[in-house]
Amino acid sequence: MGISCQDYDRLEIAAMRRTELLLTLRIDENRVQKMRIVIQNLVVREGRELLITTDGDAWPLDSILTIEEMHPQSLQN
Repeated sequence: MGISCQDYDRLEIAAMRRTELLLTLRIDENRVQKMRIVIQNLVVREGRELLITTDGDAWPLDSILTIEEMHPQSLQN
C-alpha cells in the first residue's frame, strides 16, 4: 500500500524547501527506525516510488509510517 496524496504533497514541499524531516520507516516486518533526513528528490524506479535523501539513500515511500517536520526550535533542544 502506498502513501496518501496528502503525505506525498508534504514530501514534495519538504523536498522543494529542503526541510529536515524525522521519518519513521518500516525496515522489515519486525523493525522500525526513525531517521532524520533531507529529501533530494522523489523518483520512480522499476515501478516503485522512492525518496532519495541528500545523503544518497533511497527509501520506498510505502515504508514510511510517520512524517514529522524538524522545526528550527526543535533542533536546538
